[in-house]
Amino acid sequence: MNTLQNKRLVITAGIVAVLLGAGGGYWYMQSQADSTVSTNSQATSIDTDSESTEWSNLPTTNITLSDESLTISDAGTYILSGSSTAGVTVNSDGNVRLVLNGATISSADGAAIDIKKAAIAVIETADGSENSLADGTERSNEESDAVIYTTADVTFTGSGTLTIDAHFKHGVMAAHNLTIDSGTYTISSDAGNAIKADLNITINGGTITIPTSEEGLEAPLITINDGSIDIYATDDGINGSESDLHASPVITINGGNITVKVAAGDTDAIDSNGDLIINGGTINLTGQSTIDYDGTGAFNGGTLILNGQEATTLPTQMMGGGQP
Repeated sequence: MNTLQNKRLVITAGIVAVLLGAGGGYWYMQSQADSTVSTNSQATSIDTDSESTEWSNLPTTNITLSDESLTISDAGTYILSGSSTAGVTVNSDGNVRLVLNGATISSADGAAIDIKKAAIAVIETADGSENSLADGTERSNEESDAVIYTTADVTFTGSGTLTIDAHFKHGVMAAHNLTIDSGTYTISSDAGNAIKADLNITINGGTITIPTSEEGLEAPLITINDGSIDIYATDDGINGSESDLHASPVITINGGNITVKVAAGDTDAIDSNGDLIINGGTINLTGQSTIDYDGTGAFNGGTLILNGQEATTLPTQMMGGGQP
């Protein structure tokens, strides 16, 4: 080892000792050498609806992405900009917020964003930013079968835009709960669902456009409180289906502007394999079969338009494409 390397090791060891002596106010983020990382000790000014987490008490780091893989292992906010063809992985015991600020992320061999573990995960689009995510057509690990795959509960928020192109299967897949609070999203999937969760999908706001999908939204429990949703699906547009986590599906619509169009055949614009409850909102459905539910159906309020005609009651349920 030459003298210069010895000097660098001594300097590095000294810095580490100082940081460790500061009482944990700094932290380590594992990344590749080509990723530029700068730490901002001030609280981020980007808002989040994840009220259960005091993000200002956690570190904030700016990352310029590269084509080297990036793994995030510590809690905090990570502001991502630039482009990567190697994807981003989160594997943390803490709360992690990814703020996309002009980020283009793809992966030929897996999810563009793979959240393997986190206590709470937030994906936020920075104000005025345009971001895009895509995956490849093949996988070495087919379990992460989406552009965004997460085993942690995830909340989407922000005031920027995010375009998701799914080439393998799903656009977004959550192993438990998924919430969309705000933001503008365009999600396309030819071979799978645009948004899928194994337990809950909750939409409180935002603008969601799904130009093409096998199924637009799919989960055992789907609750739409507000937002603008426009779906085209070759199978069911909004599908409440059972999973290993929940066997009694319920679709609840309390508000929002919802437009769903489905292809011809054994398809439904809204299909609940359990109950369907509509309390409000403007719902415009187009298809040979607009609504199907296997349990209890209730239309308590809102505007319901079926194939261009306003309805005052839910149509008579029939399995697979038999009612208006």
